[in-house]
Amino acid sequence: MRRGIVLLALIAVIAPGVFAEGPELSVEGVVINGAILPFPVPMGADLQLGLPLASPGGLPLTAVLRLRAGYEDLRFLRDDATGNPIAAPKDLGLNYFMSPNFQWAAGLVQAIIPAEKVNLLEAFLFYRGRYDIYNPDLSTSVFSDAQGLFGSSVLVGLGYDALAKDSRRVRSGIGAEASAEWGPGAVNEGTDFWRLNAQGEFYLPLLSKGRPENERLNLFSIYLAGYLSADYAGGAEPPIWVMQSLGGRDLKDGLGSRIRGFPSMSYDSSLKVVANGEIRVLGPALFGQAWCIPSVYIFCDTAYYAGLAQAATQSDARGVLSSAGLGFNLDVFDSVYIGLYGGLKFPGSDSLYATYGETQQYFWKLGFLLHF
Repeated sequence: MRRGIVLLALIAVIAPGVFAEGPELSVEGVVINGAILPFPVPMGADLQLGLPLASPGGLPLTAVLRLRAGYEDLRFLRDDATGNPIAAPKDLGLNYFMSPNFQWAAGLVQAIIPAEKVNLLEAFLFYRGRYDIYNPDLSTSVFSDAQGLFGSSVLVGLGYDALAKDSRRVRSGIGAEASAEWGPGAVNEGTDFWRLNAQGEFYLPLLSKGRPENERLNLFSIYLAGYLSADYAGGAEPPIWVMQSLGGRDLKDGLGSRIRGFPSMSYDSSLKVVANGEIRVLGPALFGQAWCIPSVYIFCDTAYYAGLAQAATQSDARGVLSSAGLGFNLDVFDSVYIGLYGGLKFPGSDSLYATYGETQQYFWKLGFLLHF
């Protein structure tokens, strides 16, 4: 793992002298820890370096290097012996613990339909690696990576990007992605998986007004936002992180977090389908800064899950879970959103709702990022 990270760092240093165009470094996200303090705090970062290569047929080709590292709070809501789901622990301990996590990737992005700033349509191919340090006291009888993982996979897919954000921070357009990932057991000790993922997001402006003294600064705006993902994974030995996430180039939290109000890192099933919808209302830009905007939103989340991988007696668990509520955010530097949200849960036909133990219908939580 150390050699892989050193290699990525070395390439980043020498790249300006090798490639005709300069590299583009971007911050793709922050790593949040919710257990160190009573509120979520950033404890790591996700960085990406783009290196323009030759353009076959006039279509841009880019080499991409990515590194993510952080100190996270993790939960493993399975019984050590049976693999059946258990109640969500409240305190740090065997099934709720903090741990460092490292992820890295290297690959190529080929434009199919280039556009001015980003590719409207592109194909991508990535090698991905990760190093997880889980609680060493967890049993290895359920998931092979329960005591940690050093693994790698190959990711291939197509991406469509017609998204935009104006100076008032009003979003518009459509984005979509379809991908397939394979982590064969031949190169991964103790894990063997595959995953198919399709996802999309859309934003529809309803109203946008600028401040009279400067139209680029927001006064009052409203837009609709939506996200949809379908994720199906399997294999001889699927690792924990695959079951607890939604796939693609940017891994997203699984159903226990995507459906607000339900226990995080739960519903780690083979099939996960999720839909999120929001009406976002943006207030006036504060202190003359375009990025400093308060906002309120109404949200509705729903999901379907099926197939609890490697559970002794509940492997066929399935159900529908939903929630709805209100939230408040303060946009800080366009990458950090401080706020809170609350609402009601609607477990529907969810067969695991009572098992996880968080059955109070009302909920509220401090937030640090946009949901999507």
